[in-house]
Amino acid sequence: DSITDDNKTDYYLFKYKDKFQEQLLTQTVYKVTNKTEMYVVRNALTGRVPRTKVEVKCTAAQRVEIEFLYDFYCSLWEKEQEALLYAFIQKHEIFGNSNVNPKKNNLTREELIKMTNLMNALSDETPHLRITEGTSNI
Repeated sequence: DSITDDNKTDYYLFKYKDKFQEQLLTQTVYKVTNKTEMYVVRNALTGRVPRTKVEVKCTAAQRVEIEFLYDFYCSLWEKEQEALLYAFIQKHEIFGNSNVNPKKNNLTREELIKMTNLMNALSDETPHLRITEGTSNI
């Protein structure tokens, strides 16, 4: 019954690991509750503020939805980060001269298309050789 009571709100604790997950959690809370209010939780004994926990005032149903969506988005974010990293490596040719690149050879057609699109969206900046006439400008 308590999960379907749309009028009863309470404070629920949510944890995150890093700044990216914090942003995903903030956006997910906003998506579900249409509010950006999140409260920092202090340690009762030390008074310190852990940087990986927040409280959100919402209904039990909203808590369940936030947890579900947050877990989904975190998993998807991890997957997308990996795809972006491989595209970044390919775009900037951060590999040796060998023609062997195990990850690239095992990609599906869809993954190759995605990688190509990601590579095209990345910056074309390149490193410049900073050593001139035997002296380093680094």
